[in-house]
This record gives sequence, C-alpha cells and structure tokens, in this order.
Amino acid sequence: MRTLFIIIVSALSLFNLPAQADGMGDMSNMNMSEMHHDHNMMATSDVATPADYRSQGVIKRWDAQRVAIAHHAIPALNWPPMTMTFTVPQALAGQKLAVGTQVDFSFRQDDQGYSLTAIHSIQP
Repeated sequence: MRTLFIIIVSALSLFNLPAQADGMGDMSNMNMSEMHHDHNMMATSDVATPADYRSQGVIKRWDAQRVAIAHHAIPALNWPPMTMTFTVPQALAGQKLAVGTQVDFSFRQDDQGYSLTAIHSIQP
C-alpha cells in the first residue's frame, strides 16, 4: 500500500513540474491581493462595488437628510412591502418630492444604513 502511495505522489509531481517550470517565472514583484482564484490579474474595474437595489413606492416623509418611502416588495433582498427610511445624499437633496408622490427609486446599503442613489416621480 505504501509503495502504491509513493508511486501516485511521484506521478502527480511529474505532471505538475513542467507546468510550474514553464508558467511561473519570477513572482517576487507580483501583488497577490490583485489576483482572482484563477490566477488572472484583476482589472481595477473588477473591484466589487455595493449593489444598487430598485423599487417603487410612495413618499411618506422627506426632510433635509432622510426620506421615508412605503415601497413594494424587493425580491432580491427577500423584503416584503414596508415603509423604510433612507438617507438622502447631498446630490439628491435638491430633488425633494412631496408626500404622496409615487416614485421609482434605487438605493444601496452603506455604513449608515440605506442611502438613495436615484429617485424620480412616476405617473400613477
């Protein structure tokens, strides 16, 4: 049994040696944090960014920093319909919409909770 084990290990080593000798070269200046598990270099655009989620709802309250929206279910998050409060970033602060306005909006999770990334009114 031990002899069979040694033969298998030796055979596997022989198959791996040519691949290691041909393709690896000098790796001393390679940044391992920029690699995928498949060992291809990662482009800057491949870096994961927080996902935006989209829904529709009705404005319940809007102040300078937060908006409360009664929104439809969001299947991507397994959320039922509910009323939630979202942070309003400075870029959207000037788009204040009246209570009762039906909206289409997108948001993402951040360190402070959930922030709007876009919002606009829709016709009922």
